[in-house]
Amino acid sequence: MRTKHKLILIFFAVIGIVCLSWFAFYASKFLNESKERMGYLSAMLWLNAAIREELDDYYKAKSEYPPQLSDLTIPFPGDGARPEMLNNFKYVTDGTYYEVVCEIRYDGEIDTYKEHVLRGQMIFTERYVNGKFYSRNDFGDGKTISKSKFKDSNAFSEDKSRN
Repeated sequence: MRTKHKLILIFFAVIGIVCLSWFAFYASKFLNESKERMGYLSAMLWLNAAIREELDDYYKAKSEYPPQLSDLTIPFPGDGARPEMLNNFKYVTDGTYYEVVCEIRYDGEIDTYKEHVLRGQMIFTERYVNGKFYSRNDFGDGKTISKSKFKDSNAFSEDKSRN
């Protein structure tokens, strides 16, 4: 009978060790994926801030915005950001106004951030999740700039708030 009890005890101990190992494996996998996702998001947000800062510096130095983002000097690496991440940004300008669209894609989800700036002043920002409007922050007085103001009429939004 004692041997039977020992076998049962060993059986439950083995089951417990297998369960704990399984839990530890999946917990570790989940934490690594979360760390990777947070690293990517952090790098994209750092790059978004670096682009805004460089655009602001460019405007202060030349009284106009650059024709394209590649004209900026972005100090890579920053928080894990890499130059190929610039492909997630779209940029439209007429020299005095710009719109930057940043798409952050991860796990089948797309977060889109739009920033609208006129003569060095943030007008409004918008956020979309999977193409659906999520939020807007206004910084101006609600006046608009029509799409026809742009030289190439290549704006992403039809109207812009204006300061």
